[in-house]
Amino acid sequence: MKMKKSLILLAVPALIGCNSLVNEDPSFKPSATSEEVSIDYNEEYKVLFIGNSFTYFNDLDQITSKLAESMGFTKFSADRVACGAYHLSQFADGNDEYGKQVEEKIKNNTYTHIIMQEHSTSPVSNYDSFLSGATALLTKLKTYQTSAKISLYETWGFNNMVGTYGATIPECELALMNAYKNCAKALKLGVHYVGRGFSKVYQEHSSINLYYVEDNKHPSFSGSYLSGLIHLASLTGADVRTATYHGVKDTYNTYGETYVSDEDATILKEVAYNVYNQYGTNY
Repeated sequence: MKMKKSLILLAVPALIGCNSLVNEDPSFKPSATSEEVSIDYNEEYKVLFIGNSFTYFNDLDQITSKLAESMGFTKFSADRVACGAYHLSQFADGNDEYGKQVEEKIKNNTYTHIIMQEHSTSPVSNYDSFLSGATALLTKLKTYQTSAKISLYETWGFNNMVGTYGATIPECELALMNAYKNCAKALKLGVHYVGRGFSKVYQEHSSINLYYVEDNKHPSFSGSYLSGLIHLASLTGADVRTATYHGVKDTYNTYGETYVSDEDATILKEVAYNVYNQYGTNY
C-alpha cells in the first residue's frame, strides 16, 4: 500500500444547508470552518465499540479498521463488546455477562476512544432510561479509562419506527438525533452522527440500500460501510474520501455480500465527508 505522509494539512470547508430534512434542525450551527486541520497518520488509535446488533452486524469495528488502514493510518485498531438488543444500562451492570466483558476490556487495555451505542429505539421510547444507562456506563468507563475520549453513536430510523416516532424514516432519525444530542450535552460527550448519513442517503441516493433486506432495520454491508466512514471521520478528522477499502468482491457473510461498488463507495464517502463537516461531533 502506498503510504501517505505522516502529517498533512486538510482544508475543511463549512457547508451550507439545503432543503433536505437532514438539514432542518433549527439549532444547527456548522461545526467546521475553513481552518486547516493537522492529521497525523502515525497517531495511535485504540478504539472500543460498545453496542448491540447495529455494532456487530458486518463487524463494524473491523470495517472501520480496514478503512483506516486503507487511508494510511499505521496504528489504528478497533475492538467491540456487542450483544443484540442490549441497552447501555446492561453493559454498565457488573453482574451482566456483557457488562463483565466491558469491565475486563477496560481493566486490561488502554483505549484512546470508546464509542457507546444505545438500543435502536430506547433514546426516543424512554429517554430517561437512555440517559441513566449512559450515565452509569460512562461512570464505569471513566473509572478505568481516564484518558479515553468517549462518544455516542447516533443510529438511524427504520420502517418499524414510523407512525410511533415520526411520520417518515428521516423524521424518526431526527428524533433519535435530538435525543442523542441531549444526552451528549448532559454528559459532555461527542456524537458520531451515523443516522444523519443514513437519512441523507435515504433521501438523496435511494438506489443504495443501507438496510439488511430481511428486516429493513439492521445495516447492510453498505450501511455498515457508511457507519464506519462516519466513525472514522469523527475519530480522526481525516478526509474519508481518500479511503480505498470497499470490502471484498464475491465474498459473503450471514447478511449478504461484503462489498460496495466503486460508484456506491464514492457516494457514501462523499456523504460521510459532508455529514462530518456539517455536524462534526458537537451537540
